[in-house]
Amino acid sequence: MQVFLDEGQRLLDFHWRRGDAFERKSLGVLAFTSVIVALLTTNLKIVLDLPGHYRIAGLVVGAAVLVALIGSAGAAAGALRARDTKSVNIEDVRKFWQEYLDRVEQGGDHTDAWHATGLKRSLVEMLLHGRAADIQSPVQSMQADADSRGRWFVWAIRLNLASLVFILALTVTTTVGKLS
Repeated sequence: MQVFLDEGQRLLDFHWRRGDAFERKSLGVLAFTSVIVALLTTNLKIVLDLPGHYRIAGLVVGAAVLVALIGSAGAAAGALRARDTKSVNIEDVRKFWQEYLDRVEQGGDHTDAWHATGLKRSLVEMLLHGRAADIQSPVQSMQADADSRGRWFVWAIRLNLASLVFILALTVTTTVGKLS
């Protein structure tokens, strides 16, 4: 029984750390995105000084950069949202704890291994299966939370990469526009 309890705790910790890692990385993406947006605003005068269709192309590409960066910031913020996970029912844990204390106080054959195994089994049930009313167990909800944060983070990175491609296009547009 202890093996299952240990594995359930290990899984909870693993998925918590996964979600936490995506949160930390998303903060970096959000900071990077903010710096790039701040730096891009200084290029507006350069784009507005371009001749003819280069100005229009520069404005369109610049708008695409901003949309990609705003999308990236939104996706990074999605990875930072509050956790929505299940946990074991604290009332049930308190009830089991009280039953254990009552058996210890009574002494004798009331504290045997059969009762201890029953308590561990109940805790493992709550951890791995949740309550009957729950759709997900605490372990499953923690995994779903980490997976969701991972998806938001991936979108933040993809949009950041797209914005870098658009920044390259904007750089080429402004350079060619200045040379013509």
